[in-house]
Amino acid sequence: MTAEEANKKETGKGDIWLQEWLKDRRAYFEPQFNREFTKYSNKSIDEKTKYVLIIHTVYTEPGFYALLAGGEKARISLEITVVDSTDSNQVIAKISLEDVKEGIYKEPGGNYAVAGRVAAAYAKSGKILGKFIK
Repeated sequence: MTAEEANKKETGKGDIWLQEWLKDRRAYFEPQFNREFTKYSNKSIDEKTKYVLIIHTVYTEPGFYALLAGGEKARISLEITVVDSTDSNQVIAKISLEDVKEGIYKEPGGNYAVAGRVAAAYAKSGKILGKFIK
C-alpha cells in the first residue's frame, strides 16, 4: 500500500507512515547498508568516487514478532543501478537483490521495533552487494 492509498483510507495516515519511513531510512537503513557494503567491498563511500549506486527498494515486508506464533524476518528486494558519477544517464550496470531476509524477531530488552528488522535486511543486502562487487 502506498502513502497515497493509506491517506484515502484514513486522512494523514499515509503521510505519517512516509515521514517515519524516511526518518528510519536515514537513521537505520542507509547506515546499516553502507557499513556492510564498505566492509565487504573494501570500497569507500565518498563524494569523489567514479561510480554512484542508486538503490531503489521495490519490496518491503517488515516481518513480525508474536509471542506464541514466533515471528518472521524482514524481507526486502532492491534494484541497484550503477552510474557514472559525472553523468547519471551513463548506466554501468543494473543489479537486483530479491527477497533478502534478515532481522531478529525480538531485540534484546523486549524491543519489537520494525526498523531494527528492516535495517538488518538492508545490512545483509550491503554485505551481499559488497561481496559481489569486491
